Amino acid sequence: HTGNYTIDVNLKNITLVGDGEVNVKLGLTNQLRGSPATFYNINFLNSCWDTSNSKFINCKFEEVSTTSSKFYDCSIQSIYVSGSATLFNCELEEGIELSPYLTAYPEIRYCTVKAKPVYYLKDSSGFNLSFTGQAIIVNSSSFTVSGETSGIIYPLQIVESENFQVNLKVLGAETQLKVINSSDFNVDAFGDGEIVIDGLDEGLVSNGSINVDVNGTLTIHSGKNLSVSGHFNSDSIAVNIMHSEGVKVFNSIFEAPEAMDIPEAIDLALSSDCVVKNNIFNNLTVRLYNAANNTFTKNKGLNLSFDCGYYCKTRNNTFYLNSILRVVGLSSSMHNTWNSTKPLAYTYKGIEYINYLGNYWDDYKEKYPEAEEIDECGIWDTPYSINSDKDNYPLIEPFENYFAAPTPTPTPIFDTDAPSNPYPSIAGTHNGTIIPSHDINVSKLYTYPCPGTGGHTEYIRIYNESGTIAEANWTGYKGDWHNITFDKTVVLLAGETYNYTIRTGSYPQIHHNRTLAVPDGKITCTKFTDANGKIYYDWIPAIRLGE
Repeated sequence: HTGNYTIDVNLKNITLVGDGEVNVKLGLTNQLRGSPATFYNINFLNSCWDTSNSKFINCKFEEVSTTSSKFYDCSIQSIYVSGSATLFNCELEEGIELSPYLTAYPEIRYCTVKAKPVYYLKDSSGFNLSFTGQAIIVNSSSFTVSGETSGIIYPLQIVESENFQVNLKVLGAETQLKVINSSDFNVDAFGDGEIVIDGLDEGLVSNGSINVDVNGTLTIHSGKNLSVSGHFNSDSIAVNIMHSEGVKVFNSIFEAPEAMDIPEAIDLALSSDCVVKNNIFNNLTVRLYNAANNTFTKNKGLNLSFDCGYYCKTRNNTFYLNSILRVVGLSSSMHNTWNSTKPLAYTYKGIEYINYLGNYWDDYKEKYPEAEEIDECGIWDTPYSINSDKDNYPLIEPFENYFAAPTPTPTPIFDTDAPSNPYPSIAGTHNGTIIPSHDINVSKLYTYPCPGTGGHTEYIRIYNESGTIAEANWTGYKGDWHNITFDKTVVLLAGETYNYTIRTGSYPQIHHNRTLAVPDGKITCTKFTDANGKIYYDWIPAIRLGE
């Protein structure tokens, strides 16, 4: 009959049939006790912890957890699956969450989440999946996944798979992308929510790279040889690394909402041999909890917090070439190194040195007002004390001032440069000679266009008495259309004479000279025939030959 009923029975070999309006509210444990049982057309009003091999047909659930039950044509808010359960033609609001400790793989067919398909791939390889709903991939290899999802709690879960690429944009602060017990992967994720990379205490998630731009937390648990980079904006821990080894966090920016009181950018707990390098922390904290043998270098805006619990294992970490704002929680039982472990070559104020190098301390001058520089080498003469530790080579300036970028060696080119007056200009065919003043590796030709026009080269041939050296055709107004590219790189030798034929389109810039001498050599016009058939002997196209 229609209505609400309170039942307290052991469901064993029972079939409960409703008419679509029968509601069942479970007792204090929220469990369906016993097995097996079959339910038709039943509305479950509260969370259902199903531990049996039951069957549900056309039922409705808020939350349900299952190991091995079967669900057909059901409407489910969210479901947690830990074994060989079956979901067939079910409608979900938040999606399916797989347990990281699966006892067996489930079967999922023809299900939807928020009216979008749930893709389930098992024992597959070599596929390319693009989705907007939910994707679950288990025991698969050599695949790519891309997509954009909104409001789906578990948009992507990859379990026990290898050799894959992910590119995913996720919208919704409660979302969670999961990679479990997998290896040899590259994850690019953007948007909101949490990213979980989990090796389940065995270090079985390994050899992966994670590149993100997220407003949420990246959690790495039991990871090995993983790399992390990106942009983090989180109101809690941005990167949470636990029980891991060989994780590298580099080239990242960490930010937080202005209202936050120095939140944690990185929480490094019970982990070793990790590297934190080339990051900007914007006054955020890095916490070390029982973390040992890790390296921090070339980080800006670093606040360090040390913790170790009852048995202190936060030790033997190395910090050098960082800009450090403050250090808290460091006790005398924690012994860490605060300068490089070997001499480093560096350039300070234009002079090259080799020295051990420490860190730049924000409050150094306040703590040591009498300190002086050692021989103008950029190092203070007074060590910086951090409890019982010392930075023996504190830096006078931020570390980036100790490594002047080398002056790049210019790539040899032949460049006529742009003329002071490129007009008159018209399309046509240029013939002439080039004599380089130095050897040039040539793979493309750039044509200077008149301002506001599409001036370009449509065809070029470079040749000498032995025949054609290089030849190329324009591919149209797309991509890097100002350049025309040869199918191979050729070398034009200094002092040699090379003939050219260049057919231009639209309005290229023109040097109105018969011969033009430039630092890269000399170019001479032998004849220019414009689009109307008129011939000139003093039109040279403004071009640049090089790589």
